[in-house]
Amino acid sequence: MADDLIITPDEAPNSVAERAEALLVKLGISELAYSQVLEDAVAHATAARAAAPPVGQRWLPVGPRNVCGRVMALAQDPINPLLHYAGMAHGGLWRSNDGGDTWDVLGGPEHQFPVGCIAIPEQAPTKLYVGTGAQLENRVSGRGLFEVTVAGPRSAAVFRQLCGPPPSAMPPAQTNARPETRGQALRYGRIRMDPDDAQRFWVASQTGLWRCELHTGVPVFTLDFPPASIADGSTPPPLASVTVVGNQAGYATDLVVVHDPRDTDTLGKNGPPRYLMLVVAIDGPAGGAPGSTVGGLYRARYDRKGSGSMRWEKRLGVPVDIPDMVGTGTVSTAPHVPADGLDTMTLTPAAGGTRLRSMFRPGDLVEAPIGGAQRTVTRVLQDASGDLAMDVRSFPGAPLAGVGYRRVGGPVPFGTLRVTACERAPRRLYAIAHQQASLPTPVYRSDDAGDSWTIAAEYLGGGQGQAG
Repeated sequence: MADDLIITPDEAPNSVAERAEALLVKLGISELAYSQVLEDAVAHATAARAAAPPVGQRWLPVGPRNVCGRVMALAQDPINPLLHYAGMAHGGLWRSNDGGDTWDVLGGPEHQFPVGCIAIPEQAPTKLYVGTGAQLENRVSGRGLFEVTVAGPRSAAVFRQLCGPPPSAMPPAQTNARPETRGQALRYGRIRMDPDDAQRFWVASQTGLWRCELHTGVPVFTLDFPPASIADGSTPPPLASVTVVGNQAGYATDLVVVHDPRDTDTLGKNGPPRYLMLVVAIDGPAGGAPGSTVGGLYRARYDRKGSGSMRWEKRLGVPVDIPDMVGTGTVSTAPHVPADGLDTMTLTPAAGGTRLRSMFRPGDLVEAPIGGAQRTVTRVLQDASGDLAMDVRSFPGAPLAGVGYRRVGGPVPFGTLRVTACERAPRRLYAIAHQQASLPTPVYRSDDAGDSWTIAAEYLGGGQGQAG
């Protein structure tokens, strides 16, 4: 049956993306320069057109000038459930007034930039905050952060740029040093509003976690992460101090902002909750080599009393190590085939009818027999009648035969983290550690605001998705 088969491509993981990146490097084209290219394209698109083609020119280009690409962000009006907004990878901001049946694009040619995230304040749903740029490194950068005013469901949108992209040669660690570059980023991953203040929001970006205050009408940006210190003594991953072409880490990739469920103090006798809880996701490569685990989830408490203050409490225990999974039964492997460097291993469980597919995924490390050689699973071929056949990196020497096997657990290398909170029970958090290509992707759950975590599920083929 179809659900008994797991087949991964024979081609190396991410080979298409890697070939594309190699071509850009060879041509000397950096994804960091996309923002400037986009500015040039906007200038061309908005330039005045000749009334007639120049002498000797038979054709005049009229468009389309942009291709929308993937849907990167979605937002629903908090009052009108039929009003939706969508952000495209290359095609700007779109609106639907009928629950998604029809769509129209907002803004002019200069607003058809890549959209990474959208937020709508509940108290002022005629305002939208839009972060531009793809959320992952090696993808297109954007044109900064925008406030979009839409007076009514069918009104024209008015765009105001709150901050532009930083100079492509500026390292992320330097953006906070100059007032004019604070808040700037090549890509924004998530915007979260203050639940009770439409003039305050936080945005996770490639240059850190920024807080934006709009109470005077002029945006004021404060860098809240990385902080100078964390209460539990952990060291926050530093922002990159150099500009790396082709591997500019996403850094802050996701964010949760909720009323702190651990405290009931209010602002005044009948005011809103005093404290907010923030959880920011920092990607794995941040501050280290690709595949490292120096990132993770970090939790803070924001005190809204007076001028407001932020206290970073701890690094949360995500990702959680994958546990060992031990099986009993017969292990056998086919003779080594030099052409592909793979052996085919068959596991026959001791108890007839036991399903094994949930035990192994491509990318897992299998040890067979227990105490014997360890090899990486490259492809799970079938799961029929309780037997599990899979390709593994070649075992040395003669084919194996033995009783007992296990999936070897351990740390989970990850690229991008996603995190969200349950709206009705904000103590419950979920996090996903996206890995490369078709490796198993763990889904974590916490029921105590991030103090402890369990692996709720694993699924195959998560990759480093760009939509949260």
